Amino acid sequence: MGTGWNFTVDDSSSFITYKPFEDGGLGDRTLVGWEPSWSGSGGFPTAFAIDASGQSLHSTALDGASLSFQFYGNAVYLHGSTNGTLDVTIDNNVVYSNGSAMGDGLLYFAEELATQTHYITMTAHFTPDSEQLLQFDFADVTYTFSDGSQGPPLEVPYPNTNTSVFQYTGQWSEASAAGVPSPTSTAPHHITSQYGSSVSMNFTGGEAVAVYGVRDWGNWIYNVTMDGYKTQYNGSTPWKQESSLLFFQAGLDPNQTHTIVLTDDADQTYFRFMLNSVSVFQANHTSSEPSSTTTTAGSATNSVSAGSAGTTRSTHTGAIAGGVVGSIAGLLLIIGLFLWMFRRRGSSKSSDVSPFPILPTASSSSSGLRSLKVDFAPTSGTTYTGPVMSGVYHRDMSMGQPLTYAPATTFSTNAASSNGASTATGTAHTEVSPVAGVPSSPSEHAPAVSVDRIIELIAQRIDRGLPAGAIGDDIAPPRYPGSVVQ
Repeated sequence: MGTGWNFTVDDSSSFITYKPFEDGGLGDRTLVGWEPSWSGSGGFPTAFAIDASGQSLHSTALDGASLSFQFYGNAVYLHGSTNGTLDVTIDNNVVYSNGSAMGDGLLYFAEELATQTHYITMTAHFTPDSEQLLQFDFADVTYTFSDGSQGPPLEVPYPNTNTSVFQYTGQWSEASAAGVPSPTSTAPHHITSQYGSSVSMNFTGGEAVAVYGVRDWGNWIYNVTMDGYKTQYNGSTPWKQESSLLFFQAGLDPNQTHTIVLTDDADQTYFRFMLNSVSVFQANHTSSEPSSTTTTAGSATNSVSAGSAGTTRSTHTGAIAGGVVGSIAGLLLIIGLFLWMFRRRGSSKSSDVSPFPILPTASSSSSGLRSLKVDFAPTSGTTYTGPVMSGVYHRDMSMGQPLTYAPATTFSTNAASSNGASTATGTAHTEVSPVAGVPSSPSEHAPAVSVDRIIELIAQRIDRGLPAGAIGDDIAPPRYPGSVVQ
């Protein structure tokens, strides 16, 4: 699809002009023109004014049958299928001649058109007596709003009963019918059968407008005048379509006031025109481009998540270091207090063995410390899944899961699996060094320590800062290989 907002025009819309005619009557009349069908209503029509349901198609087997419509935008896509060939002209220039359908449900498409009003015509061609057929499903037209926003616009619907918006002239009546405007809801609609009766509305701030109404057997031609420019359409159909697109126009100036007028142009009282609603589309400044929505949101989330992860990492590291230093300081102060009390009891007590172990200093030998090793060895098939960190994406744009942050912990992992988890294949070793050495047996004792020495040790311990191997704020936690969008 083209870059921008894609608006769908269904084949059942009277906005599309079919030649030599839109419907040939009851049954399969595809050999003489176009014939509409609905999958949920038995295919081709068997009686007039049957409720239309399911998927609609316009089919033809007539060589030279064509369809055309006008649109404002920069791309167009014609959906359907054919085993014949087709010609396409845009703005009276042949852009596709005697070609096959382009495939993947597309008869034809054109992108990177100048953003302006275009007129497209598709003509079907068939080999005589070949039973070839062309089926047209719908068209997509692409429009980019003037402010550059390309996401879904803000749709402002106006129901036909809003008389503060709509100005009715001539003879109109309000009616209700089951299934109008949709099979799940019923709402009033305005109807007229008087030639020249019209309804108008003014609006400002919109760049596109769409008109919806009932199409039924007994509808006929109507005119749409948009800012003084008049176009005529045929509302006739053998089906009863509860809410059909009657008109669409994009490329309007949002800074100007626009006027749209709908006029019944049928000259017989048994022809009708019925209005459901009018929708005005405005640029949605809160939406993002469809092609970059995930990337943009991901970028914004990454920024937040990175800040949150960094803050959490700094808080945890500082809390651990502060707790260790504070515990050491408190322990040393208690030891000093007890030693001071023992020294006051007399010199005979000073030679007693201290019940407290030696406190290690910055120059203490590592041989005087014992290590506590914790092994994590998952069994075969065990899956380690880290916490989800928003904003980290795999190349297929599924959410990734970085490994858990753990200082001085190493993991040996396979590449991330398709569901964002990682299977651990190695052993994780966490080295935890005790603050003080632990005697190998109750009979091992340490010599007494002076109060001055204790104070010196406290100062040295505070000056040492984080233990070797600790992870600082400038080091990111590990991630899965290839988990970040390049």
